Amino acid sequence: MTLLETLALLTFILALLSLIVDVIHLTLEVMAKFSQMKNDDNKKD
Repeated sequence: MTLLETLALLTFILALLSLIVDVIHLTLEVMAKFSQMKNDDNKKD
């Protein structure tokens, strides 16, 4: 395996890791907003 192939593989792995972190962050953000909306609905009653 050449240096170029190794760097390409490392870049690919880092890109996938970044994508996974973004998806987790977005999921947590949506869950927090949904929870906040649910709490706001409970306070209105």
